[in-house]
Amino acid sequence: MDLSEVIDAYFNESDELLRDMESILLRMEKETPDSDSLNALFRAVHTIKGTSGMFSFEETVKFTHIVENLLDDLREFKIPFHKQLTEILLNAKDHLEYLVHTEPKSEITKDRLESGKAILDSLSPYLKKVSTAEKPASEEKSETIESKHIPDKDTIPYFLISFRPNKNVFGHGLDPISFLTYLRKLGEIKFLKTITAELPAIENYNPEESFLGFEISFQSESSLEKIQKVFEFIESDSFLHILPPGANTEDISYLAGQLPEEEIFLGNVWKEMGILNEETLVSYLNHLKPESQNDSQTKKEQEILPNQKEIQTQGTILKVDSKRVDLLINRVGELVVSAANLNQLVSNTDDSNLQESSFLVSRLLNEVREISLKLRMIQIGDIFQKYQRNVRDLGKELKKEINLHIVGKETELDRNIVDKLGDPLVHIIRNACDHGLETPEERIGQGKERAGNIWLNAYHDTGSVVIEIKDDGKGIQSDIVWKKALEKKLVTGNKPDNNEEVYKLLFHPGFSTATSITNVSGRGVGLDVVQKGIEALRGTIHIQSSPNKGSVFTIRLPLTLAIIEGFLVSVGSSLYIIPMEMVLECLDFTEENSDTKNNYFPLRGSLIPYIKMRDIFPQNADYEKKRENIVIVRMGENKAGLVVEQLFGEFQTVIKPMGNVFHNVKGVSGSSILADGKVALILDLPSLFERTVYLEKIRAF
Repeated sequence: MDLSEVIDAYFNESDELLRDMESILLRMEKETPDSDSLNALFRAVHTIKGTSGMFSFEETVKFTHIVENLLDDLREFKIPFHKQLTEILLNAKDHLEYLVHTEPKSEITKDRLESGKAILDSLSPYLKKVSTAEKPASEEKSETIESKHIPDKDTIPYFLISFRPNKNVFGHGLDPISFLTYLRKLGEIKFLKTITAELPAIENYNPEESFLGFEISFQSESSLEKIQKVFEFIESDSFLHILPPGANTEDISYLAGQLPEEEIFLGNVWKEMGILNEETLVSYLNHLKPESQNDSQTKKEQEILPNQKEIQTQGTILKVDSKRVDLLINRVGELVVSAANLNQLVSNTDDSNLQESSFLVSRLLNEVREISLKLRMIQIGDIFQKYQRNVRDLGKELKKEINLHIVGKETELDRNIVDKLGDPLVHIIRNACDHGLETPEERIGQGKERAGNIWLNAYHDTGSVVIEIKDDGKGIQSDIVWKKALEKKLVTGNKPDNNEEVYKLLFHPGFSTATSITNVSGRGVGLDVVQKGIEALRGTIHIQSSPNKGSVFTIRLPLTLAIIEGFLVSVGSSLYIIPMEMVLECLDFTEENSDTKNNYFPLRGSLIPYIKMRDIFPQNADYEKKRENIVIVRMGENKAGLVVEQLFGEFQTVIKPMGNVFHNVKGVSGSSILADGKVALILDLPSLFERTVYLEKIRAF
């Protein structure tokens, strides 16, 4: 049996629980946890323990069992919360993450086992140890009943477990049999009766639904609470009731009123199981309530289980391989392009019905495209949250106090971009912690708060996603950067007045202003990687900084890498696509209505810089020059003009990556194959204008 998909689900669920666990623990370092936080921690560890137990991942089960005991004592306030526990529990979380991803694939190394043992040893002083002498008499009596299981003649001899899984339990990724298998680790199943009353006729049978119930006679030395914890993971998707040994016939008759089967039928089942004998069966029947009271009891059951109906009607989450989603989006994109070409052909006919049908198909395809793209969109807060731990650990290593503030968690971005954005953000944050923020003593000396601050902010802007990484540190010293660049012979002459030109030197390979090499920085590897990573995502990055006030790194990225809303233009025989979200307007262009010497175009009282596409991408010399147009585009807060020849209007296209040979071509971010087979280049306007400025400087020099 192939369990790869089930194991993948185990990885995904465990990762989500561990992320939540880390987030709670980081908050606990700053504030005393409330009961909700402690319960959430316990549930996370308990769920991982239960799931790993189903797969017989013994090392994970053993480790989580001890951590679970501690968290159980914490949430029930049997032991007080200590700040030192947070550090230990974070280490436990890291070790548990290792176990979750290693044990299903390979053996745990000896060093890792020793590391896990050391973590558990550090937890042992906090574990609750209650001696028998400290226990109240009532607790001793309860333990005697549950552990020794000495029944009298009118009580049941073993645990009675009534288990009715919800019909949709398989759809939630749960297998009831796995829980019954795990139950055997705590004791012996003396008798198991399968209840088939809900089993439908064969023609109505759905193999994806659960119709069976279970009545279990269970002998164990464990407490009622421990046995109930076995089912905690599935309890919300089921009806579960456990009677301990020593329960009397009145308790059993009350249970019968909650179950969907007839009381007489249940009495016979329990007699067959040995829960009831001849004498206790009579007593049970005497305790049964009249039919009218049973109706009332049914109503009471519905009040007790308000979430049962919700579970049945609630939509399920379907997990799909991301490669399948990528393939779907690519195919939908091709369909959209083909539909656009079809519309153009149909528009030249006189068949109104054909035109209407073609228009309807295009509209539906656009809706499918939007839905497909949303399948791959995730909230950027998921990637931001993991940096809380990075910043905390870096602060400890650098002996700095650092607070990370996250804004715009709900901003959505293509998952493919999010996956590739991790490394660039890590480098920027590490630089902010090491180079940007001062030590507590330095900050106090400058009149600042003792703790430094880093802000991660994300928001949408004109069809793009903008991510800002801001700190309130000492800022970038442009004089030091320029001096270092002179030493490395990267530049010559005097420092430019515009500091942004100086800051761009930080992206040069091997460039670093650090005076010494540390574990955090100083090797000149970082911002060079950042720039390459951002450019690979068709994005841009800019730096702003003020002395003693801090720095801001602004990253601008496309919403998706799959499909682009573009504006199709041509110069000579070449076709180009301009991202539609950057296009403001199109105007007629002549040399008479513009400043051709300085390349400025007058637009409603202001001068807009422009470039000619024919100058950047030369055409055949014998190609006849046509009438020209200027496309006004916006890049961030700035405007510029792009002089082209023909305008073809809005165009939806699938983005195709450039081959390795053209990977470093500036001004082009990708290509697209049009419906007629022609190739159009997708313009990367920020780098295109940056290249133009660079060429102008060379010519001036």
